[in-house]
Amino acid sequence: MANTYDVIVIGGGHNGLTHAAYLARAGKKVMVLERRHVPGGAAVTAAGPTVAAAARASGARPGTVVTARHIADSVAEKRRLAGLAGATTAVVDLETAGYVAAARGAGLPWLVLRAVSDTAGEALPGLLNRARDDGGAVQRDQVVRGLLRNPGALPALMSLRRRLKTCAEVLARAATAVVTSGALSAPVSEFATQVAGEPTSSDGAKSPLSTGVLP
Repeated sequence: MANTYDVIVIGGGHNGLTHAAYLARAGKKVMVLERRHVPGGAAVTAAGPTVAAAARASGARPGTVVTARHIADSVAEKRRLAGLAGATTAVVDLETAGYVAAARGAGLPWLVLRAVSDTAGEALPGLLNRARDDGGAVQRDQVVRGLLRNPGALPALMSLRRRLKTCAEVLARAATAVVTSGALSAPVSEFATQVAGEPTSSDGAKSPLSTGVLP
């Protein structure tokens, strides 16, 4: 007799695997179908000599990068995204998953260095998300319009601007250190996260970062 299943999950990405696990735990017979040779979708776990070498060279902490479709502008949203990554601490950005997917599609080794401008316990002005265009870029004229409606957001934006400048300088030094150290010579996919200041968990406690990439 042919096998029968209560549920068939199409796609073995992180969302599909999570749903399948919950269904199986509830007593359902589940089949997961994935066209690629490995499950996980765009959730990529990196570990090994390259990330370790890059971390040593740059002073970075290996960590989880969560690529979101929008700016995580509230403490609650940062906590939610960290939960999706299955990590106590995660770095949230808008680009990494796309870059990693392109590199993997081209068969290229990759390394991600991120400089973090705001902590998990810090909210950002909501006008930043409203100022983004269809491609996701923050438009300066829209930020100005947002400030005209909410001038109280100006101090937070000025502080963020100063920290972004510091992050750029930290990232440049880290990238130079990694490249000159020869850490990229190993042909494996790895990443490390460069944190400007101490990374914090969603509850404000200092903690190390875990590894992975999640869209």
